[in-house]
Amino acid sequence: MSVQTASYTAMHLSGTKQDVPAEKAKKSHRWLKRNKMSCNAALVEKRLPIIGWIRTYDTSCFLADLIAGLTVGLTVIPQGMACAVIAGLPPQYGLYSAFMGCFVYIFFGSCKDITIGPTAISAMLVKPYVDKFGPDVAVMICFLSGCFVFLLGVFQLGFLVDFISMPVIIGFTSAGAISIASSQVAALLGIKGGGHTFLEYWIKVFENIENTTIWDPVLGFSCIAILLFMKYMTNWFKPAVPRSEMTVGKKIWTETLKYLSLGRNALVVLISTVIVFLIMENGVSPVAITGDIEEGFPDVGFPNFEVVYQNETLPFPEAFAELSSSFIMPFVLVLESIAIAKAFANGKTIDATQEMIALGLSNIVGSFFQSFPTTGSFTRTAVNNASGVRTQLGGLYTGAVVLLCLGLLTSTLKFMPKATLAAIVICAVIFMIEIHELTMALWKSKKIDLIPLYATFISSLIIGIDYGMMIGIGVNVLFIFYEAARPKLSIETLSVLNKEVIIVTPDRGITYPSAEHVRDVINRQSAQHVGSDLLVVVDGKRIYSLDSTAVRVLKSLLEDLRIKNHYIYFWNWNQQIADIFVSFDGKDSELFKFDCTMEQLVLNDDDALGQTRRRSSSASSTFSESTEQVWTEEKMQGGIKMSRGAGFMEKRFPIIRWFRTYDTSCFFADLLAGLTVGLTVIPQGMACAVIAGLPPQYGLYSAFMGSFVYIFFGSCRNLTIGPTAISAMLVKPYVDKFGPDLAVLISFMSGCFISLLGVFKLGFLVDFISMPVIIGFTSAGAISIASSQAAALLGIKVLGFSCIGILLILKNVTRWSKLASSRSEMTVGKKIWTGTLKYLSLGRNALVVLISTVIVVLIMGNGDPPVAITGEIKEGFPDVSFPNFEVVYQNETLPFQEAFVQLSSSIIIPFVLVLDSIAIAKAFSNGESIDATQEMIVLGLSNILGSFFQSFPITGSFTRTAVNDASGVRTQLGGLFTGKSLIFSIEKIIIIRALGAFVLLCLGLLTSTLKFMPKATLAAIVICAVVFMIEIHEVSMSLWKSKKTDLVPLYATFISSIIIGIDYGMLIGIGINTLFIFYEAAKPELSIEKTSILNTEVIIVAPDRSITYPSAEYVKDVIIKQSSQHLGSELLVVIDGSRIYGLDSTAVKVLKSLLKGLKTNNHSLCFWNWSKQISDIFVSFDGKDVELLKSNCSLEQLVSSDEGTSGLTRRSSSTSSSASSESTEHAWQKKRLSKMNKSQEA
Repeated sequence: MSVQTASYTAMHLSGTKQDVPAEKAKKSHRWLKRNKMSCNAALVEKRLPIIGWIRTYDTSCFLADLIAGLTVGLTVIPQGMACAVIAGLPPQYGLYSAFMGCFVYIFFGSCKDITIGPTAISAMLVKPYVDKFGPDVAVMICFLSGCFVFLLGVFQLGFLVDFISMPVIIGFTSAGAISIASSQVAALLGIKGGGHTFLEYWIKVFENIENTTIWDPVLGFSCIAILLFMKYMTNWFKPAVPRSEMTVGKKIWTETLKYLSLGRNALVVLISTVIVFLIMENGVSPVAITGDIEEGFPDVGFPNFEVVYQNETLPFPEAFAELSSSFIMPFVLVLESIAIAKAFANGKTIDATQEMIALGLSNIVGSFFQSFPTTGSFTRTAVNNASGVRTQLGGLYTGAVVLLCLGLLTSTLKFMPKATLAAIVICAVIFMIEIHELTMALWKSKKIDLIPLYATFISSLIIGIDYGMMIGIGVNVLFIFYEAARPKLSIETLSVLNKEVIIVTPDRGITYPSAEHVRDVINRQSAQHVGSDLLVVVDGKRIYSLDSTAVRVLKSLLEDLRIKNHYIYFWNWNQQIADIFVSFDGKDSELFKFDCTMEQLVLNDDDALGQTRRRSSSASSTFSESTEQVWTEEKMQGGIKMSRGAGFMEKRFPIIRWFRTYDTSCFFADLLAGLTVGLTVIPQGMACAVIAGLPPQYGLYSAFMGSFVYIFFGSCRNLTIGPTAISAMLVKPYVDKFGPDLAVLISFMSGCFISLLGVFKLGFLVDFISMPVIIGFTSAGAISIASSQAAALLGIKVLGFSCIGILLILKNVTRWSKLASSRSEMTVGKKIWTGTLKYLSLGRNALVVLISTVIVVLIMGNGDPPVAITGEIKEGFPDVSFPNFEVVYQNETLPFQEAFVQLSSSIIIPFVLVLDSIAIAKAFSNGESIDATQEMIVLGLSNILGSFFQSFPITGSFTRTAVNDASGVRTQLGGLFTGKSLIFSIEKIIIIRALGAFVLLCLGLLTSTLKFMPKATLAAIVICAVVFMIEIHEVSMSLWKSKKTDLVPLYATFISSIIIGIDYGMLIGIGINTLFIFYEAAKPELSIEKTSILNTEVIIVAPDRSITYPSAEYVKDVIIKQSSQHLGSELLVVIDGSRIYGLDSTAVKVLKSLLKGLKTNNHSLCFWNWSKQISDIFVSFDGKDVELLKSNCSLEQLVSSDEGTSGLTRRSSSTSSSASSESTEHAWQKKRLSKMNKSQEA
């Protein structure tokens, strides 16, 4: 067996200069020139396919195309007029739309069978806009859709269409067919109809049912019966003998029936029109007729870009905004056209890019001839194919027939009965209803795909097919997001050499949406082994990708496990993936183990365990740490005995759990921490209010309620909730525009949104904000916040910069003191001095505010202050009331609905609040598992209740949480006191919320003093707080070494946040990351190997991940392209499913069509090493092709087997190899591994 591989040397790739003779250099130059010319010629022929087929055009092609073109022309005339009626347009618009696409497609089309023109679906989509704005808007939509489709083709963005899955398509087309048929019921009965949706159509029918005439339904149902009879009569009267044995008369009869069936629409129209014309000649009008049709050709001109609406002319920008919901139109046009082209490709590769270019140009040019949107028509394409068309030139004769009709027959067509047109439409669309068949197939194979199917179907019927498709696509996109965020983790717990080992095997790549989930699962598993030696092994044999967010999260996981004296190895990882991890910061390379057994891993644990013990011995042995470990063990042991109801209460009210063991030592520790944080939050809160453009007291209003709520509901003892610089910066644009009341309203709405995220467990959506986006966002936010304080800082330079210097010195003074000697070697005096420095550092903000305020008071005396001061601050507690749901804007009071619309762009705020709070909780969790759902619930409640006390949006504060942790907080207790006594003490949920009481004390007594606080001091506090949030320079270096593509969202977020605002900047960064997810879902990596076994060419295609609806067409196209290089030879295509972890119904249908395409070229297909679960999905879809699934066999056995290879054995048996299958298989695997290693090294 030989393996064919393409290898390129460095010379081939880089074109290095070498000393060559002059003659050789000239020959090389001439070869390059010829190659460039041939490349240009190939590109021209690719973009103008007519150049390729016109060379071989002859008389036989002409006659075949003429017959097919005339047949299609006779079909498109009644169908086009019927489509115009569906769209609410005069009938002649259907003819205007039926010829230009045929002409354009001659030059640019790549599939001979396709006919471009009006369709029922495109007509249905355009109808609401025609009813609202008139016929001109249909022409404008045609032009805009054409431009959009053309650009999709030019930029090769056709893969976006692959994100419309087969269930969504079937749900959409089935609902569309039912809606279209329903819209024709009124015409069929001869009554007045109307509406835009399925329900509206039937409501109108039942409202006017008593006006039903006699002859309209008689004619209509008769036409339906005739059309259905003529459609199937070729099958019913099919000759029993083959065509070669027929007599001449029998052949003529068969051909006559064939063309009568193909031209049935034109024939029915002709007969019914003639009958009506003859009856009306006698002055009788028994049925409703089409009426006058404008004669002649359409006016040629640019589309009208100004739309008239309610007697007012809308300019193009306003008209474009009104049509924004029609953006689904171009995707539907592309979807229909490409799907039809692939259905009639006969195993050939369809150039989707070229098809989009041709379709886009057809609509652009057609709009100059008053066409509404057009696309490929399945009915007419089938007629074209059945008529024996040979080239795209058949469209010339189709277009000529339509133009002839426009020039000569429009005066006759006015007698066409409406009931006949309705019958044609119903008979055309009724066969598009496939939902019943698909439902059965999905129930057997992939039940979850029933959700997008029926979501699309039901919503299309109720609210409209355009919105229905968007809902279906949205449901499917959520599936992609959930798949990306929740990989399947195979977890196996075993004992190896008397050591507990947990093996975690992800079934796909670990990226930013899924990284936190992997970390949480491993932490939960390891928490069950607290106090014992545990080895966690992450088996990476199926991990095909890793990004910077995942690397950072896995680094955090290492710290989580080390705190518990557990350790971890990364086993069987691809070297390329391991390099991404190690090169991020150059550490932890020793954790990767290759080519070793599990026993060797355990035997190799001496160094790791020794390191763990050394870390443990050098770690602090304070009472809080030992208490924490005891509490964790008690929690794990008690959790087993707990009843489900009690467990739920403790989970949702964590105060119940830790209050039992609260004692005096906890009280004093919490009191000290609470007072320290209180001294920190007062100046920081006021500074945040200034950032938000609010009066300073709003910072104090926002600083206490979160502390009180967190006592009962919080799950991380260190976390403090309150105002932050980022939340203030996000709310500032709305405060500047609408005033302080809107900040309070945003707090309430954000709290409601966050609470709902928690209740419905949608916290995984936050995981879609990746680390590069977060760093870009926070770095830009820090720079913007610091810049906003520059003016206040420069009010008096000496004071501002002095405060910054003092704050930085106090921040680092404890670090410098630690460098001198260890605590065990200190004297008592030294320890007191170190403790003093520690609390001076922790309370530095309050200290600087106090000193600067006192200096200002002393200097100013009774005169004017020498510096800008904060000024009057409203004394007393905030007013307690509901948020104001009416917003004043430009002296006009906006009701809540309009205010809500104005706030639509603030949707990013709750996500940022959740992200901040959960990230901080995890950073200070000390290896515990953080309940993200509970954290979202408590954060939501904090914002809701805080809004009743005039709070702006609040979240976890990293600075104050760090102060809380450093102050030795022991529980999440909150002390509620006003000045004399402690009202509340609790345990493990918050800190002692002396913080909240301290803030209330400040509000009650100190506001009159705080008015002397210098603005430069507040600016210095803000700048010193945010300057350390700028990490983009550090992260850029790490990403450059490990994952360069992550620099794109990093700098996209950073630059856009700086230029257009941090809220829009984060949205842009999230959007880019989402595109990365889509692209990865649509373009799996395919390992392709070519080999020869027993004189048979074999192509082995190994996808590195699941095959689902975004990627199915891509996989099919790659395989078709590879197989097309072997036309005329025996070929077996093998799809190696050893790494395929998912398959959906769309992928199954595409693979079934791939099978047909390969059979057309006499090639075979086999599915090798697929898991039973995936195989069952494939087979149960339609119960066929089970013989194509092969497992537990070698490649040679695949080739020599005659099951599923279409007699391949019989063709190759005479040349069977004498080598054993084992040696052949071993050689191929060895060669394949060698190639993979070389590619990884490159």
